[in-house]
Amino acid sequence: MKHPPMFLRAEFGALPLPKSPAARWGCYGPLVVMLVAFASRLWRLGAIKTLVFDETYYVKDAYGLIKRGYEVQWPKEYDDIFISGHLTLPTEGAFVVHPSVGKWLIGLGIELLGNNPWGWRLAVCLAGSICVFLVGRIVWHLFGNGKMATLASVLMALDGVQIALSRTAILDILLELFILLGVVFLVRDQLSYRPKLLTALLRADETRRTLGLRAKRPDLRLAPHEIAPTQAANLMTSNQPEKVPAAANPARYRSPAVAIPQETKKTWSFSPLPRSFRKSPQETKKAQRKGSLLGPVFWWRPWLFAAGIAWGLATSVKWSGLYVVAVFGIFVFIRELSARWATEPYWISSSVLTGGIPAFLNLVPITAVVYVGSWLGWFLNPNGWGHTGGSVWRDWLEYHRQILNFHTTLVSDHPYKASPWGWLLQLRPTSFYYQKVAGNCGKDQCIQTVTSLGNPLLWWFGALALVVVIMGSLVFLDWRAGLVLAGYFATFGPWMIYSNRTIFTFYTVVISPFVVLAVIYTLGVMMGQWRICSDKNWVGRYNLVPRSFPVNQVQIYLGLFIVALIFLVAVYFFPIWTGMTMPQHQFYWRMWLSSWI
Repeated sequence: MKHPPMFLRAEFGALPLPKSPAARWGCYGPLVVMLVAFASRLWRLGAIKTLVFDETYYVKDAYGLIKRGYEVQWPKEYDDIFISGHLTLPTEGAFVVHPSVGKWLIGLGIELLGNNPWGWRLAVCLAGSICVFLVGRIVWHLFGNGKMATLASVLMALDGVQIALSRTAILDILLELFILLGVVFLVRDQLSYRPKLLTALLRADETRRTLGLRAKRPDLRLAPHEIAPTQAANLMTSNQPEKVPAAANPARYRSPAVAIPQETKKTWSFSPLPRSFRKSPQETKKAQRKGSLLGPVFWWRPWLFAAGIAWGLATSVKWSGLYVVAVFGIFVFIRELSARWATEPYWISSSVLTGGIPAFLNLVPITAVVYVGSWLGWFLNPNGWGHTGGSVWRDWLEYHRQILNFHTTLVSDHPYKASPWGWLLQLRPTSFYYQKVAGNCGKDQCIQTVTSLGNPLLWWFGALALVVVIMGSLVFLDWRAGLVLAGYFATFGPWMIYSNRTIFTFYTVVISPFVVLAVIYTLGVMMGQWRICSDKNWVGRYNLVPRSFPVNQVQIYLGLFIVALIFLVAVYFFPIWTGMTMPQHQFYWRMWLSSWI
């Protein structure tokens, strides 16, 4: 495809060149924010010397993996002895309910820095910081706006649930890392695969519904040789080339599949099909004999394959990664439908057979292979829990049956158990640590506390932004909003099924990136950085980004004011996210809702 139709060029621009200022912002901005976030998370990382919350399980499991190759059964009430270092390493295997990749990563930190708080938490600190960078890169690839990509990383760095879990050696931040890595790969897949698919569809367009579709929009669809001279003259009069905005200057902007030419005095071609793409009647019959009515097929999609690897690792941290594979797999299929609907007479069959099956083969098998491979330590160690001496595969499947039974039946009382209905508003955050300590706090008692409370203003504004995302996705068919909405479905939706179980608000650490993306999407529209990408003509199949547009200065100042408030709120709550020593009454100042205590 040589270039997009003029009516698209007026609304969209191609991605900036790699060496342009916008591209530098899109890369170095999130990178600098990541380094600052890493420094803030590394600061006083070992200040709390005890095992915090579920660290009592995962740190000891990680230690057993590093030393034995499998999780071992520790004696009860063993934390103090474990922390002292004067421990006896058991040999009996332990039943665990999560795969081992996350614990292997925690164990690598222990191997590097020793059995101490720094060693326990190094892996999660690095993972949380990398997540800050990945969110910025997702925004860059979606919108081609470097400053908004940097702002996305800033908002990610200012979220309390991200900060707290980047300093606590539990699995959820590692799960988030691999989920986001897969989303980056998925976006790259869409931006590279979509133009290739469209080009292939256009090359075969004459064998499909071209004439019927062009009849709906003769001013845009009909080629000059297909219309009467009088009609052509009328169209030429009413469809002279528009002046391309400066942002479409090809000296500054490029696209892997779309080259936007300089304006000339030639009359615009009324068909999106360049002449080289149109088939002769003989070629059409030949294509039909070859059975091309089911459309083009691409068996190899490297970015989607990479996403499968990342999500396989996510599933190997926690089974929650399976929901991500399922939801984003459906998202990929919907995108396939949207492309083939426009040209295929058998668009559903085409989407399933020549689009869906290759996508499935690129995504799902590698996910399964990575997951099974994560159990290698268990397979190689007969002392691991569940080995009976019989068929190792039968033992492995029985192990999984018992894990599934645990996850679907666990119901117990816990003071910080929280219904998912309140998660998006952070109504019941999880207290990880609360301890009275010695210090100079005047007449008041000094305390240290760590809570998983998300940045309240970010999450509350995010709840409003979710409405904008839903409208952008379902009303305007903006695939970028659809990607964010799919993230909510993958990371939040499944918990509604298990709302009666013992679950906690800190699970929202994997939802947090999509809250940030929803906020950025809304702020971008509010501040005129991009328009909602209306896809009613399936323009999302082009590798283009929505143009900025002029807005009222009040809207820009309002957006900046919201960002400034989020920053100030983060500074205010930072002590209770990082376990800083404070007077007890200052802790209660920060408990805006009674349900936070």
